[in-house]
Amino acid sequence: MTMQARKVEQVVLGAVADIRFGTLARPVADGNAMLLLPGDLNASGGLIDRHRPMVQLKEDDPALVRAGDVLFTARGAQHSAYLVTDTMTGMAAAQSFMMIRPDANVLDPAYLAAYLNHGWAQRQWRERITRSTAVQSLNKADLLSVVIPLPPIQEQRRRARLLQLWQDEQRLTDELRRQKEQFYQLAFVAGLEPIVD
Repeated sequence: MTMQARKVEQVVLGAVADIRFGTLARPVADGNAMLLLPGDLNASGGLIDRHRPMVQLKEDDPALVRAGDVLFTARGAQHSAYLVTDTMTGMAAAQSFMMIRPDANVLDPAYLAAYLNHGWAQRQWRERITRSTAVQSLNKADLLSVVIPLPPIQEQRRRARLLQLWQDEQRLTDELRRQKEQFYQLAFVAGLEPIVD
């Protein structure tokens, strides 16, 4: 498949989005917000069904996420972006996340998450990595200065939808593979149960 190259505006992320860190709050028994950790999200950004610790935050705490935010893991070997969905709204992002709130009139959040996970952006991370004693990390200035191609908003949405369709296909393929495995296991042992007198 050949695509015709054309000029697309390039902007630094800091010009079209605000970035802040997640909360440092410690879990408490009677908190008012679930704490969202990187391990709570699967590879496609969906919530993993499990117990989450609670934290106590003010209603307007900047660590509370809303649909359209993008959570970014800046520490460790893998730097991933996750689009915040309606089901995550009101959860508190942990300090291991940087929270990106794009100007949705200019930069589609789903497009931003897809771009930040793409190989082009990943190459930018490798050039900017700050190495501490054991943990590779990006700092806020690194993220603010990342260059983002900015096609028209409708094209951004089409590209983000393409990624969503691909992720849906991957999820369905994985589910089909799992079901085939179960079928095979049942078919193999059918009729092989030991006879008990």
